Amino acid sequence: RARVTQAGAQGRDVKQLDQEVLANREALRERAAHEKAMAEAQLAGENKVLRHRLGQQTGRDQKALDEEIERAREMAAIRCVEEKQQAEAQLAAENQVLRARLVAQKGRDVKALDEEVEAARREAATRIIHDRVEAEYQLAMENREYRARVTQAGAQGRDVKQLDQEVLANREALRERAAHEKAMAEAQLAGENKVLRHRLGQQTGRDQKALDEEIERAREMAAIRCVEEKQQAEAQLAAENQVLRARLVAQKGRDVKALDEEVEAARREAATRIIHDRVEAEYQLAMENRE
Repeated sequence: RARVTQAGAQGRDVKQLDQEVLANREALRERAAHEKAMAEAQLAGENKVLRHRLGQQTGRDQKALDEEIERAREMAAIRCVEEKQQAEAQLAAENQVLRARLVAQKGRDVKALDEEVEAARREAATRIIHDRVEAEYQLAMENREYRARVTQAGAQGRDVKQLDQEVLANREALRERAAHEKAMAEAQLAGENKVLRHRLGQQTGRDQKALDEEIERAREMAAIRCVEEKQQAEAQLAAENQVLRARLVAQKGRDVKALDEEVEAARREAATRIIHDRVEAEYQLAMENRE
């Protein structure tokens, strides 16, 4: 308490850091800001060169970056990691000096953490840096593989995102058949409605809201047939999609657009639920018309 009172009388806080440590930290922050500005300027220059090159290209779809740009980006990523490791090492050294000074001091409130906690923090920081470097390397490998596939597909004169001609033909035939079946169903429904209006026009002296039994059976059969046709169309579409996924998986150098099995199952479930709700609504409407 006497030392604290003396320190307060001298106009300083016993918990403030040493001037040398503060100066080192300030220099470290300034250097980090300068390096960040240089990296951003270099990246802006590379992007400017890339846009200029892409602007001069005509008649082809260029998705792969230039080799020089790729090397520059990889070197910038490696340099960023090295600078970050150096900064962390310097900060760790400064913290070690600060802890040694704080331990040597008596009568003050020591803010240094326990050695076990410090070791755990250093281990966590090292693990984070390692995971980041590994993730950046994995991303670089994936980008390189993707560019190789794009280059191979461009050399063969095809667009990697285009579907197979057989699949496109099957989809077009399925759309035409669905449109034809829908037109037939609408024509049949129009004929039934015409017969119903004719019968209602001939009735006099009573309020006839119930439909004829023949009309009711025809409507029920039409609803059942519509559901069966939709189920058949969906089953055929699912089979075509399965064949398409198998072909896309077997092909190399293309951009696979097949959906995941979980996504496909969710879409099928949603389609089934929509059909079930539609059939239930039609049945409810038929019951209301009958009443």
